[in-house]
Amino acid sequence: MSEIHRFMSSFRYGFRPHAFKIEILGVSNKLEFMCMSSNVPGREIGTIEVPVGNMQVPIPGDPPAVEWTTNCMLDTDFSIYDDVENWFDMIHHPETLIGADLSILLRTANIILLDNNHKEIKEYQLLNLWPKTLGELEISKESRDEIARFDVTWAFSTRLRVR
Repeated sequence: MSEIHRFMSSFRYGFRPHAFKIEILGVSNKLEFMCMSSNVPGREIGTIEVPVGNMQVPIPGDPPAVEWTTNCMLDTDFSIYDDVENWFDMIHHPETLIGADLSILLRTANIILLDNNHKEIKEYQLLNLWPKTLGELEISKESRDEIARFDVTWAFSTRLRVR
């Protein structure tokens, strides 16, 4: 059996990175269609240096804080942008910060990867998510053939593999 034949018989289909949807509780359901790019955040384990004699021995520690970025198209009703902006206002409002229930401020994101037939094949959850940075809206009279986009950088505490 040739190498090509062995490869072809063991390789089904490659995952295509354009086949995904993202859902965030409390953000417009248009996010599923308007999110143009993002990623599945990687994982890292921190290091604790333990002194042993005259050496520092590294052992596994806690995971460091991780950020996640989404890039979204902006339609004329601004629904996704407004939802994130309202979330910012709720977090930053002085009355909210005093005795706020974190379950209102922190949410969950689902990153769902799809196969060629749009069947869900993998899912990740980002827990205790909140918007850290709402990117600028670039405007220009020279941008006639484009749809506006904006970035949101999110902070979260935990990444789970659901399936």
